[in-house]
Amino acid sequence: ISISPSNPKYCANAIQPITANVSGSGPYDLIWYSGPNGSGTQIGSGSSFVPPATSGTSNYSVVARDAANPCNFTVLNFSAQIDPAPVFDFPSLLMCVGDEKVVTVSTQNNYTWSSLSGITTYSPGVYGISPANNMTYSVTGTNSFGCTATDNFGVVTFSCTVCPAPTTACSEQSAPRYTNMEDFY
Repeated sequence: ISISPSNPKYCANAIQPITANVSGSGPYDLIWYSGPNGSGTQIGSGSSFVPPATSGTSNYSVVARDAANPCNFTVLNFSAQIDPAPVFDFPSLLMCVGDEKVVTVSTQNNYTWSSLSGITTYSPGVYGISPANNMTYSVTGTNSFGCTATDNFGVVTFSCTVCPAPTTACSEQSAPRYTNMEDFY
C-alpha cells in the first residue's frame, strides 16, 4: 500500500485529497484513521481522504483490508503537514479624489499588488491608498510557509468640493451637501 502524495504537505486553504494505492488482486476496503496503526477515530473510507484544515503535523493511517478475507490487511502510517494560510483583509473604501487612506495589515506576509497605481508603501504592512479614479485592487499575501491568499477590494472616488478659504459657506448650487467623505461615516 502507498499514498499519493507520499509526503502530504498543504496550505490550509489549498488542501487536496490523499489517495491510497494498493497493489495486489483485491478488491480491498480502504479505511482511514486519525491515529497510527488503525487507531483513533475512523475519519474516512474509500480510495482517498481530505485531511482537516488544522495547522500542524498530524499522524494518520490507512488500512487496506481484503474484501474476501477481512483478516488479511495491510496498514500504512503517515503524517500530513498543514501550514496556515495568510490572513489579512483590505477594506473597500469611499474617498475623495486627492485624499489618502492609510491601511494597516499583518506584517507577517509579503504582499503583491495587481496595480500600484495610487499605492504608497510606508512600511511593511502599512499602505497609503489614493487612486485618481475608481479602482479594484487584487492583493496576494504570501507567508513564511509559502502559502498564499488573495483579497480583492474596491476604492470608489468622488470629486469632493471644499469651500475656498476664507469663505465660510457655499451656495447649494456651488457645492455638494457633503464637503468630504468623512461626513458619510
